[in-house]
Amino acid sequence: MERYADAISVFEEILKLKEIPWAVMGKVKGLKGLGKVAEARQLLSALLQQHTEYLAGYDMMATLCAEAGDTAEAQKQVEKALAVVPAMHRQKRAGKLALESGDIDKAQQYLSEVVERGKYSFFKDPEDYTLLSHIHMEKGDTEQARSVLDMVGKRFAATPEIKAKVQVLKAISWQKEGKP
Repeated sequence: MERYADAISVFEEILKLKEIPWAVMGKVKGLKGLGKVAEARQLLSALLQQHTEYLAGYDMMATLCAEAGDTAEAQKQVEKALAVVPAMHRQKRAGKLALESGDIDKAQQYLSEVVERGKYSFFKDPEDYTLLSHIHMEKGDTEQARSVLDMVGKRFAATPEIKAKVQVLKAISWQKEGKP
């Protein structure tokens, strides 16, 4: 706690000289560390009004909102960052937040794009596919869910853990259809 207070003091000294976004962000992180989340959000909100393309600010605001249980607002913050730079890691985060907040259609939109854009990437992640499969199952489209799981099986065939997860999810999809 003392280190957060010390850090806040340092950032406040910098901010007296000039308002610099990274210094405001440092103060926000210090406030968060002290449990002063409302004050951190207020300060960050003011920063984002002045610096509308400050991606780290949107990321932090999304984190603060998500940690407070406001996944819908967290999703909005990630979407604001996506409007500036449509990065895959933010699309994935927006998809997960949409899923958490119950916006299945939006979650499907984001995660479908993550899977499509990432299929030839070195950074593709089997979780993207399993999340998309889960969304299809939630929507009652078990056939499409299995199709996505087949892609996982092909793209990550050398991973025993993934193979096992795919088989479990396929079994769940068959069970949802009432088939043994």
